[in-house]
Amino acid sequence: MTLRFASYCPSAFTQPTWRSDTERRIDSDATETTRAFVIGIQIRGAAVSDAKVLAAFAERAFRDTYAVYNDPANIDAHVSQFLSVSRIKADLARNDSDFFVAEDSTGKIVGYAKLCASQPEPSVSSGSIELERIYVDRNQKGRGIGTALLKTVMAMAASKAFDALWLGVWQKNPDAIRFYEKLGFRIVGTHAFLVGKDEQLDWVMERALGEAIQD
Repeated sequence: MTLRFASYCPSAFTQPTWRSDTERRIDSDATETTRAFVIGIQIRGAAVSDAKVLAAFAERAFRDTYAVYNDPANIDAHVSQFLSVSRIKADLARNDSDFFVAEDSTGKIVGYAKLCASQPEPSVSSGSIELERIYVDRNQKGRGIGTALLKTVMAMAASKAFDALWLGVWQKNPDAIRFYEKLGFRIVGTHAFLVGKDEQLDWVMERALGEAIQD
């Protein structure tokens, strides 16, 4: 289960504080963890100090997903521009993004997600926030890690007073489309996505936050 992501995440919203002491915001430098939804898996807010290992995972996951469908030069260009250690470190330090990592019992990253207060797509509702990235290690798929990451992201989005979540998914990725439809997302539009110099077309999908995900 993988998700395409936009190339730019501008600060578009002022982030409210969490509603209570039991709903504290997980900042980019936080160390607290969330309740594990999958046995042996812990999900926590990523810190700037995670940049190197997170960038390595992000690059591997992106290549695992898209290398077979794209020109190697375009894949290399995309990785260099958006998934380098320096770029991930800068993104982790931003106020308008929240990263989450899923780790196994040894502390190895097996998945990650990024929530971004980007400029909203014309086809989504005004109270919607972007799930910019969500990836799971290809050897860990089927365990529910992607769903657990999504639940964590949805809780964060709700705490920021958003009422919907949107994402972009490649039109040539039917497995991912079915996954999101199963979790309550619906297609509301399209947008262009660049991989290097290749412009591709994504479905824009959105779901309300008020409806719980059924396990």
